[in-house]
Amino acid sequence: MPTFRPSNPLTTLLMILALFIAICQVTVAGPVNIDTTSSEPPPNTLQYLEDPDGSLTLEEISSPAFDHRFRQNESDVPRFGRTRSTYWLRLPVVHNNDHDHYLLIDHPIIGTAQLYAVPIATKQGSEPSATTSLERISYRTPLFRLDLPHGQPMMLYLRAYNGKALLEFPIRFLSSERLLRQSIFDYGFFASILVSLCVLAAYNLLLYINLREPSLLALVILIGSTLLVTYQDSNLLPWLEPLNSPDSYFFSLPLILTIASALNFWKHVNNGQDPLLDKICRWVPAALIATLPFLGLVPSLERVLYLLAVILSAITLPLIIRSLPGLNHTSRQNAIAAIVFPGRAHINSHKTSKI
Repeated sequence: MPTFRPSNPLTTLLMILALFIAICQVTVAGPVNIDTTSSEPPPNTLQYLEDPDGSLTLEEISSPAFDHRFRQNESDVPRFGRTRSTYWLRLPVVHNNDHDHYLLIDHPIIGTAQLYAVPIATKQGSEPSATTSLERISYRTPLFRLDLPHGQPMMLYLRAYNGKALLEFPIRFLSSERLLRQSIFDYGFFASILVSLCVLAAYNLLLYINLREPSLLALVILIGSTLLVTYQDSNLLPWLEPLNSPDSYFFSLPLILTIASALNFWKHVNNGQDPLLDKICRWVPAALIATLPFLGLVPSLERVLYLLAVILSAITLPLIIRSLPGLNHTSRQNAIAAIVFPGRAHINSHKTSKI
């Protein structure tokens, strides 16, 4: 007959510790005090809810019935990749002074973004009419003025949809002075990149007009397409949002042109020296250009394109590096540029600019 053996004290201690951690994780954090010059909300104060078809309303998701459907954020920045779903984030805050403060999402969301403030007491039975929709200010990324009652804990509900583009939420609370410095830096930084690319494209276009060298025209097309990809990430001019709307049929066009023009440039630089590189740089761009009329019909096209870019990079970069010693000084510089520009576009499409 089996005998009962007392559990190991260490095992019991570990079980109690695990239970304590689990309880702490589901405990709702207190309101975040936004009365600072610049701050980011602690990750454990953010919760999110996926709305696959975008049909949920504020009244529904702010009701107690939806509390269990919100999931606790576990990363420094909530990131959801390229998704067609709408996401709701909620965050408890409190504003205790008379200074203006703003909520900034330091990532372009060109689809839709709305911010609502619901008094915490509303969730306990006060009048729902106190719910307010916060004003979105024209800026390169979503920016909202936090016009909140003093000393009243509020639950912020952020609703966002970004179509085919990346969806992530690097949230920051900024004072008026800090927002001014942030905007000066952002616009200066991205404007310098865009202006530099324009100047470089114009310079190489003049060289092509004088020298009639096909590789220079290919480089101009590459710089121009990289310029479009960089603009899609920077959203430097909010009033030009229709040009890079994530729901546009041709939203993937700049990325396709960047890949195709980079390979086309290398076809001219290679000049038949490496047969395999020449075939890749000849047929892949032709295939990509042939797909342009069908861009909006391909699901998850951006993921396919980035996967294609990774595969092509793994194949062509060794061939490109091997061919560099046989090029003259000018061609070598242009060749290095052809590697740097697509890399810069790829980084811009995946990272968030921060000071």
